[in-house]
Amino acid sequence: MVIVNWNGADVLGTCIESLLGQETDRPLRIVVLDNASTDDSLQVLARFSPTVEIIRSTENLGFGRGNNAAFRQVSSEFVIFLNPDTKLVAPDAIDRMLAPLADPRIGAVGPRLLNADGSIQQSCSAVPTLAGTAAAVVGLPRLLSDDLRRRWTPVLWSHDRSSFTGWVGGACIAIRSVDYRRVGGFSERTFMYGEDLELGYRIRVLGMRVFYETGAEVVHYQDHSSRQRWSDAETAKLTAAGELEFLRQRYARPKAELARWVLWLGYAVRAVALRRLGRRLRAEVYEAMAQALRETRYDRHSVGAQRSSL
Repeated sequence: MVIVNWNGADVLGTCIESLLGQETDRPLRIVVLDNASTDDSLQVLARFSPTVEIIRSTENLGFGRGNNAAFRQVSSEFVIFLNPDTKLVAPDAIDRMLAPLADPRIGAVGPRLLNADGSIQQSCSAVPTLAGTAAAVVGLPRLLSDDLRRRWTPVLWSHDRSSFTGWVGGACIAIRSVDYRRVGGFSERTFMYGEDLELGYRIRVLGMRVFYETGAEVVHYQDHSSRQRWSDAETAKLTAAGELEFLRQRYARPKAELARWVLWLGYAVRAVALRRLGRRLRAEVYEAMAQALRETRYDRHSVGAQRSSL
């Protein structure tokens, strides 16, 4: 288990306790990299020493760099990357996530993510395409059946059964260590957001598939760390920038730029509509996303560029 923590003292203990309470015969090694926290995270971790191995970073490495740095200490066949603001609910969640990896055609597995109130949180999604982006902007996915949503736009899907998907959320991902090395780990081009999407795409490039396991339930107290550092609008801006970065890795400039402006139009229209409905805070989120898409300059790399040395 690899956990990258920043100022998660109030949730980190619950996360680790849920791991230690798992009903599994597999040997469980927990590695936590602390990203220069300024709260009581290290004191919380000390309660679990030596069961939990602690790596102290002198700077905040962000999501991708932090996970890659912690992974270098891993020697197990499998690794599960887990956010500190999560709690494994199903007592066999680890076994359920690792079971599909017995199939060499499956490269990564993600669980069913839940909000604190037990409602479904987006757990997986299709890899963005130009056509899919355009359809989402005009609201077409909401007109599709649940089965078609599962295959084409899982963000709106009921998440009620296990299924192959494009990518799974970075809050919890299981993968074979050898395959994590093959794909070059998480992208380090962005500080946060979009790394899980690109990981899923790289796995597919290698000829494997990504799997969503509905029986492995994990509560995710979403954006716990980012909310301490950024407003909702600032977080949305980073999310949009991460999505744009992925499109630029996948497509040549004409298609990437077209996708950029299609997304910008969709976010801008939603922002205007929400303003007129009096939903100011939600409008500010879409305004920030539109701003990120408008201001980001084109700088295309190959999909394999800037990978970490693992």
